[in-house]
Amino acid sequence: MAVLLLLAAVAFPHEYRPFLPAVLPLALVAPGVSRALTLWLATNALSFLLTPSCTGKVLLLLEGIFPAVGGNLLGSFFREAKTDVCWVLVGFGWPIALLGLAQWWAAKPAPWAWLSAAERWLLPTRITGSFGNPNLFAGFLLVLLPLEAGLLLREERLLRRGLATGSLLLHSLVLALTFSHGAWLAAVGTMVLFSLCLQRLRRRELLTLVALGGVLAPVLLNHPWGGTLSHRLRIYRGALGLFLKYPLGTGAGGFLAYYPHQAGAVVAAHCHNIILQIMVEQGVVGLAVFVYLLLSWFRQGRKLTAPKMAGFLALMGGQLLYGVVDYVWATPLLTALFWLAEGYCFGPGEVTPG
Repeated sequence: MAVLLLLAAVAFPHEYRPFLPAVLPLALVAPGVSRALTLWLATNALSFLLTPSCTGKVLLLLEGIFPAVGGNLLGSFFREAKTDVCWVLVGFGWPIALLGLAQWWAAKPAPWAWLSAAERWLLPTRITGSFGNPNLFAGFLLVLLPLEAGLLLREERLLRRGLATGSLLLHSLVLALTFSHGAWLAAVGTMVLFSLCLQRLRRRELLTLVALGGVLAPVLLNHPWGGTLSHRLRIYRGALGLFLKYPLGTGAGGFLAYYPHQAGAVVAAHCHNIILQIMVEQGVVGLAVFVYLLLSWFRQGRKLTAPKMAGFLALMGGQLLYGVVDYVWATPLLTALFWLAEGYCFGPGEVTPG
């Protein structure tokens, strides 16, 4: 991978030469990342070439590639490190969760675009933590829950088990106060997935989970309190139209550049669906690679049943479940956390016991 990146740097077209300083460090760290991320970076290289604007190229590097590489390298490092990365991540979430509680107490009115007609008169606010958006905040809290469940199962000291329990309750409460119905559904799915990971992943249970989610998602998303299903369906139709029009992808930032010109377009910063976002911006190649990675992770993940590994697998699965109704990689932190978990589970080296 390092050799390929160096050759690509040498063969870079003239207009891409300003990005060489960003590409060369990737060539140096490439041997430390997982095989899955190596394949994903190759897909992003195609997206980089298709990206219509210089701003889009910079955003792809800063919000997509660099967080993924950095998170994956950290995950691979923690595989062999003695430091328990679960406690590091959970502790990182405490001050952000407390900030969310403070926001609920202050009850600063939320923008009306975040509330349905019923919610505008019933809810004092929707908390955002340090993310500036309740759905992104919910996506962050969501990934902490399976890690805390894993800590609760494997910690033997009473104090640490109590701390893990309190942390799980705190983050669950704050997640509820975001009033992100898609995240609520994903949280249930994440904890079911966590229990399945402890008993080894099996196709029947996963298919049952997907079917249950397919039934409950329209109910929660179209509930009078915060129903957004019709709004999302309009975005999905427009995104699918873009994919059919540009099957090779529109490049990073292509959704924002092309979607407003679609018939029936509504205000949207992204597709609100991770699969559609990949289809629109990375085309059939990105979609094929992503499906291949999902199958690869499932096949390898069936062998990982320790509580710590189950927590990280459920973190990945929970984020992808939430990705059905929201684009979870819209913020670099969530991208980094996903690839950190991937590097921890599937990266090079021997994993620490636990």
